[in-house]
Amino acid sequence: MRYNIWVAASLISLIGVGCTLKAPPRPPVVTAPPEVSPIIGVWENNVRGESHGRAIFQANGELTFQGGMEFYNPGRWDWDPMRHRLMITLPQAPDAKLDIFKMYVGDGVEAFDRAQKRVTYRFDDQTATLNIGGWIYSKVNAVKPDIAPEPTLH
Repeated sequence: MRYNIWVAASLISLIGVGCTLKAPPRPPVVTAPPEVSPIIGVWENNVRGESHGRAIFQANGELTFQGGMEFYNPGRWDWDPMRHRLMITLPQAPDAKLDIFKMYVGDGVEAFDRAQKRVTYRFDDQTATLNIGGWIYSKVNAVKPDIAPEPTLH
């Protein structure tokens, strides 16, 4: 009888070895590439074809002004592509220099939060200019619409 139990146990263990359940292979982890913000880059304030300052939006969220409005430095920016909102925070800016943003709410500026020193803009892929402190900035090397050349007379 002991022999029969031992044989049965051996057979069961051998059957179990060949029939172990294996976990199905895991599918590869696919992550979406990070969305590249259309805000990243250099924006210039051009008046009559002459540069009067730059706003440099870096990929790490830093904003730096050069050639004018350095009193806003250092700045920070954050873009919410789902809500089409660009928020610029100017934590070191003097309060007197921020008053200008109140004037432009509804005219290029969506909202201004004095306590947070934050300016909010509506911003999407179609946004071509930003009203920063009353000055209009345009992205350098932005794709401009094709304009048909004027015909020439021969």
